[in-house]
Amino acid sequence: MSSRSRSLVSKVKLQDYAETWIAQRPGLRPRTVDLCHWLLKKHLAPHLGNVQIAKISTSAVRQWRADLLGNGVSVSMAAKAYQLLRAVLMTAADDDRVIPDNPCRIRGAGDEHA
Repeated sequence: MSSRSRSLVSKVKLQDYAETWIAQRPGLRPRTVDLCHWLLKKHLAPHLGNVQIAKISTSAVRQWRADLLGNGVSVSMAAKAYQLLRAVLMTAADDDRVIPDNPCRIRGAGDEHA
């Protein structure tokens, strides 16, 4: 990918990038795809969906998670949403190389507690 292409992709908003990310995962089970779309719509898009992926910082991720938990989202559901965000941004950082690092760095945030 050229640096110009990388620059354009890094300006893509999280919601658009995540929707493409989900669509490009043909091996996912239908229920998993449904869960990913629901998590994106319910927990990611309202807070981070309109933010360019290159502008999502670790502090923004911490604040987003704190807001979820503060608004009564269960630890388990917040963990699922965090897992999705982390996976999407891992692809952006490692595979597509449109961001330098994955800003999802909260220890234990992806751990689900029943």
